[in-house]
Amino acid sequence: MSATGPSAPLAQQLRALETVPDSYIVVSPELVILAASNAYLADTLKQRDKLVGRYLFDAFPGNPDAPYANAVRNWRNSL
Repeated sequence: MSATGPSAPLAQQLRALETVPDSYIVVSPELVILAASNAYLADTLKQRDKLVGRYLFDAFPGNPDAPYANAVRNWRNSL
């Protein structure tokens, strides 16, 4: 991946992922969201332009109304 984004073949593969029927995101080793399937966007009620290119935990921060849920900590531990 270059400083300006994924290489052309990788970008094509990531775009192809958008149409798979299941719910997926692709995250870089640095935890930056590279792609999201249409099903994932529907499941999470998110928009692609609000996710792709963002740090995973900035895109999905913890819920301040549920501080004991530990969602971010649990997700981070699972990675």
